[in-house]
Amino acid sequence: MNERNAEIPLLKQAIQSFQGQMEGVIIVDSSFDLPEFRKELQKIEEEFAGFVTVIWDTEDRGGGESLSHGSRLAVERGATWV
Repeated sequence: MNERNAEIPLLKQAIQSFQGQMEGVIIVDSSFDLPEFRKELQKIEEEFAGFVTVIWDTEDRGGGESLSHGSRLAVERGATWV
């Protein structure tokens, strides 16, 4: 298990706490070079289908671009706040 995979239980706990408080969660993932971590994120997306969307980036575009990418998708889906 790599260091990033250790974050998965905390991420799942956070997502569970968001349910009922918001319409969904968008995760922008740029861990293209960490296939084990991507597998774990895919499991989360499947477990929370309809609530969690993962955007699978193929390169690291930086934090600002990732936030913009996720925010644009949320607005396209009708989000009133991000």
